[in-house]
Amino acid sequence: MSGMKIFLSLLGLAIVLIVIVFAIMARRRQRALGPVPPRGSQPAIGSSMVSPRMLEFHVRGDEAQVYFEVPVGPGKVEPVLADLLASAAIEVVREKRHSLPIGDVRKLVAFAKGGSGWVRVKEVMLAMPGELPPPAPAAQLLPHGGRDLISAHFEEEAGMAAPGLVEGRRPDRVGPAGSEIRLTSRLEAGLRAGGIDPAKASAGELVLGVLRLAGFQLVSAAHPETHLATKGGVRTYLRIDDFAAGDYPEISEQDVTQFMIGFASSGADRGIFVSDRYRPLLAHEKERREPRIRFVTREGLQRFIDGAAMG
Repeated sequence: MSGMKIFLSLLGLAIVLIVIVFAIMARRRQRALGPVPPRGSQPAIGSSMVSPRMLEFHVRGDEAQVYFEVPVGPGKVEPVLADLLASAAIEVVREKRHSLPIGDVRKLVAFAKGGSGWVRVKEVMLAMPGELPPPAPAAQLLPHGGRDLISAHFEEEAGMAAPGLVEGRRPDRVGPAGSEIRLTSRLEAGLRAGGIDPAKASAGELVLGVLRLAGFQLVSAAHPETHLATKGGVRTYLRIDDFAAGDYPEISEQDVTQFMIGFASSGADRGIFVSDRYRPLLAHEKERREPRIRFVTREGLQRFIDGAAMG
């Protein structure tokens, strides 16, 4: 009888220890990822959802001037971006007309941030002073509406052959991948409207910017390199590996291992490692063994961007 009591005591202790271990793991996972949106809570959002951040608003004479935190390059601003900012400026004035006098305003002007100061992007003349045009339809920046571009990327990558050895010598140093990426005018406009200068952006900035345009809800984690992207009830664990001066140009085995551990403890449905650096052969082996993960590295970033831009 005493032996049975000892057994039951040990069994109870083991159960308590198991509960404690699971509680600790859950707490660590929550700290790593931040608050997790419940499944199915994210509505399908169209790809045209973009809201440039306003920095200043002034009424000067007969002009209502709206200044946006949107980076633009030298030369003429792309028409898609100019139209987008003009529409946003109209909505800013529409919101402020209840608290500011605009009865004498004849012209709305949208400004963006250039390399040497503010750039006058586009003017909108009003038919009558103080009379605003009706709201314009949202610009369709991505062609596929509510499509889950991450699922599409997984499907496309699954059909590709295993990568062979890269011909030629890889550079000793890498910089932000954005300088090598080709973008459609609409996708570039959407990224700039979100405050991203594509030519100077890292791979992580580009991917996160595209996901926002595609309607994904992004939750930053306690660690800045990890995020959770949610859409249609499907959650994706993201680990962002931005370049740093002096970094080895290829992802290390330690980086891969940390990503795999983070994904396993996240409870997410799938995981993506995004990097400005090159992928090692080990990454393909991990993808083969765990089909729920992908590595979007310097070699494959253009494919990911093209999938978003072309639908």
